[in-house]
Amino acid sequence: MSCKTVSSRYIQKKFAVFLAPYYWKPYFWNRSYLILSTGGAPLEVIKNYIENQVREG
Repeated sequence: MSCKTVSSRYIQKKFAVFLAPYYWKPYFWNRSYLILSTGGAPLEVIKNYIENQVREG
């Protein structure tokens, strides 16, 4: 999560003038972005984990 926080702050600061008309909320990324570290787990384990998550809403 900190990678998204740091990159968001950097992008918003560096490109503030360009982004202002498009990003009026205090966040840049949304939940559709993912950075994943598996620790070497087999793909089948990861696939099962993703498929069996409980979705909000």
